[in-house]
Amino acid sequence: MTIRSATEADMDAVAAIYRHHVMHGTATSGTEPLTADDVRQRDAAITGRELPYQVAEDTDGRVLDYAYAGAYRPQPAYRNTRSTEQASSAAQSAKLR
Repeated sequence: MTIRSATEADMDAVAAIYRHHVMHGTATSGTEPLTADDVRQRDAAITGRELPYQVAEDTDGRVLDYAYAGAYRPQPAYRNTRSTEQASSAAQSAKLR
């Protein structure tokens, strides 16, 4: 497995992983699946703040997992605090059960 910065080409896979967890899991608090364009906008907002957005891929280059950091809360007292989100692909999640 390789962990690396996410690229534009990864966003369809990230959207599919997110969609799976919205519909069938508990890895996100989201209630509606995101499109790949929604995920691209989220990626741009996160990396535009110089925060990490990463994926884990298997030896065949298939994205299995993603994680990113974002602002925790907008109040000034939290300016150096980050929250993270991580979700695995349906195949990877099945292995963890």
